[in-house]
Amino acid sequence: MATETEPDSELNDFDKYEDDDEIAQVIPDIEDMVDANGKLLNQHPTYNQIINAEVSLQLGYDMSIGKVTK
Repeated sequence: MATETEPDSELNDFDKYEDDDEIAQVIPDIEDMVDANGKLLNQHPTYNQIINAEVSLQLGYDMSIGKVTK
């Protein structure tokens, strides 16, 4: 546990996992995803795309219909 005078070094330390059985998977840093025309993709989180959607929920044997709100 870090004190007020000591930075959270334990939280920021990262040791890469190494294994003789598997090759390390490298995940590149991607700044912004764009399409072929340079238009930004994925600007809105996925959960925002279902706002105002109509959904069906099952509770036991009954089905209820609702609308997604914030």
